[in-house]
Amino acid sequence: MSDLDTLDLLKPLFDYQLALVANSGLTEDSFKKAQESARDNFENIVGAMRPWEGRTKEERLDSDIDQYKKDWQEIFGWDLDDEDQAAEYWEKRKKAETHYEQESERAIQEEAERAKRFTDAQERVKQRRSLTSKR
Repeated sequence: MSDLDTLDLLKPLFDYQLALVANSGLTEDSFKKAQESARDNFENIVGAMRPWEGRTKEERLDSDIDQYKKDWQEIFGWDLDDEDQAAEYWEKRKKAETHYEQESERAIQEEAERAKRFTDAQERVKQRRSLTSKR
């Protein structure tokens, strides 16, 4: 039933968007305003068809934020609103990024050195062959 509601919900929006695109007389500003209006209308339709998700866009956004915070708590084990934990998290993240960057740079340098040694070895082989062929 939810999928049928979604189809019923999206059909008028799709038709409206087609009508907008078909109107070549719209300026860029009026096109953007029409898009915003269509988006607002769509949000209102969602609220009317799915009141359990929230009647207004703000209610649905608050619900989504609450769910995100609950998911965060479950996954990471600490409350997203805890400023001390958040500061510690960002500190660890910055350290990890710095470490990753340093490791990446080190790996790139090692690869460049390997390539240089290989090139130098190839050059020495060519020189030896050249000396051998002259004898």
